Amino acid sequence: MKNLKKDINLKYINLKPINSLENIYELVGFKIKMLRLKNNYTINYFSQITGISISMISKIENGKTAVSLDKLVLISIALDIPMYKLFR
Repeated sequence: MKNLKKDINLKYINLKPINSLENIYELVGFKIKMLRLKNNYTINYFSQITGISISMISKIENGKTAVSLDKLVLISIALDIPMYKLFR
């Protein structure tokens, strides 16, 4: 049942199983966006509290760029979650 849920999530965001860095970037970005929206943070507000530009947040959320460790720390603090949860 757990694998079925994973497959559904992957289909929802239109990804193949994780086998490349691009897919990992997309999964992490998707998770960040979902958590941001769950907290009712606009991208503008999220930019203000993280100190990350709106354009960079957009690129991260859309899996268009790798996220540096320092940005992941800022994002996890802003979302009030442990950083490892961005990868689950």
